[in-house]
Amino acid sequence: MAYESVKVREIVDRAVSHVWSIPEFQRGFVWKPRQVKDLIESLWQQYPVGTLLLWNSGKPAEAQKAADEPRPSLWVVDGQQRTTALSILSGRKPYWWDSASDWNRILEKYDIRFDVHTKEPPYFLIASAAIKATKSNRYIPVKDLLALDTARDADQKKLQQLAKAIKAEGLCDGMDAMEVYTRLDRIRKIRDSELVVITI
Repeated sequence: MAYESVKVREIVDRAVSHVWSIPEFQRGFVWKPRQVKDLIESLWQQYPVGTLLLWNSGKPAEAQKAADEPRPSLWVVDGQQRTTALSILSGRKPYWWDSASDWNRILEKYDIRFDVHTKEPPYFLIASAAIKATKSNRYIPVKDLLALDTARDADQKKLQQLAKAIKAEGLCDGMDAMEVYTRLDRIRKIRDSELVVITI
């Protein structure tokens, strides 16, 4: 049995690139949008979200979906819902999700937004038609923030410009642009949050 800390972005990368897969006996994705929203809220509040359990088969095994590519030897046996939810929040399709059109429908249904203007929970919302129609920067798609790399200057500048635009719209009373930037950056840094992964 081995333990390691794996960053959220690395979990998503491993799901997308087929380093990890889902064994045939795993059920499909069943979380409701509220559960995905609660996961990002927990990560933002730095609450524990549990460990992931992987099975190292020692050799390639049968994947959940037929594929012509080499099969991984690491299988998610506990944590598939969280791994898929993190992929949804990041806007990146895991390898085991076979249909791109189904994935796009999931992204639409599980469109989680950060309410930059609010000062008390809930900070995250499932985007309704009214929220999606809002022209302001009040409700920021979480996937847009998690796509910004904490190590890239260009992404840091994008976040600074967004914070300035938010202030120019008259949002976030009592905060200056730097405080708004810090708040948005806290979400971006979730991609570098670490979860414990146990491999057996």
